Amino acid sequence: MRELAAAWKSRRKEKDVARAIEILTDKFAGVDGFGPGHVVEFHGSADAETQAMQARRAFEIVQQFLSCL
Repeated sequence: MRELAAAWKSRRKEKDVARAIEILTDKFAGVDGFGPGHVVEFHGSADAETQAMQARRAFEIVQQFLSCL
């Protein structure tokens, strides 16, 4: 993940990369946000505990990525 973040960081001022960062920041602003919700929907688990873990993990991964930028 650090290598990917480094690549994005070096291109952060490019219009498309800056916009992608904005979108990730917005969609993954919270564990109950749009992004984590779509990850849960993608996996399609019927178990509420599994869904909560998937949302939390998706949120944490994106937050970790964004913190490296």
